[in-house]
Amino acid sequence: MSMSLLQTAYSSSTVNCGLTPPMSAEFLDDSTTELSSAHTLTSSYQFITSVVHLTRATQILEQQPVDSCTQEGIRPTKTVGELALSTPSHLVDFDILLAQTVPTCAQHLQQVVASGGKGVSLTCVLQGLEGLVLLLNSDVLDSGTDQSIQNQQLLLKHLGAVVDETLHSLFVSGGTMQPLQTRELLHKMLRFLVIKMKAPEKYALLHSVSGHAKTFIGQLKNCISSNEPVDPVSYERLALAFDCLQQGVTSVTEGEVEHASLQEIQREIEDAIDRRLTQHFPLVAHELLRLSSAVELCLRSAESV
Repeated sequence: MSMSLLQTAYSSSTVNCGLTPPMSAEFLDDSTTELSSAHTLTSSYQFITSVVHLTRATQILEQQPVDSCTQEGIRPTKTVGELALSTPSHLVDFDILLAQTVPTCAQHLQQVVASGGKGVSLTCVLQGLEGLVLLLNSDVLDSGTDQSIQNQQLLLKHLGAVVDETLHSLFVSGGTMQPLQTRELLHKMLRFLVIKMKAPEKYALLHSVSGHAKTFIGQLKNCISSNEPVDPVSYERLALAFDCLQQGVTSVTEGEVEHASLQEIQREIEDAIDRRLTQHFPLVAHELLRLSSAVELCLRSAESV
């Protein structure tokens, strides 16, 4: 490992504007929101990714003096810590910049959800989400300083607001069928989150989605009892919930398995299956059994380790 790693990280991030935080939302007006959202989400992703990568590189290099990282006869005299202290402050004090970037990125994501993705590509939306989730899963905010602790709380608050807005728009709001583009956007956003998030946030999201699925299944059973037609909106939302649950459960790694959380989800699934549901909605019963099998496989794989 040589000093070139840290130097390359600094230079490449600067060249790609990765260390330039996005514009603050307070400078935006309604006429520029759609145009600015794509740029803001992309620049937020680039900035957060650069911070995470630089932090990881610095942590690796700071484990040993720079003298032990010599290459081809070059013997620097500074440690990496000294190098960081000698770097301009606006490239080192990322905490303040993250405190500005996280709310701005989250606000634009909420605007995208509220507008149904109008004027913003799915790629930009997923980049904004990936930046926030990457920061959540990293140890960048684990330094223990007052600012980093505040940033942790800020990230959980704003990312939680994005998740809540996405869940509400996909599973709750309105009684009419949303445009296909909107449904696909919300579904892919939720699917991305449930796959990429790590424990314990992943399980909190899985429980939320499971709760919505339980509500839709209850509506189907009421339709059976009252002999009323099935609401196609609820039926489609149930299918989207099943897909997100399936993807979320199968993405759980061995080190993330939480038996209590998975067993609770499995109990909810088993409680939902009965003869009436199997007789009138066999595809729904099949999806429940398929999901139960995925949970069981996840639990068994953890026990065998």
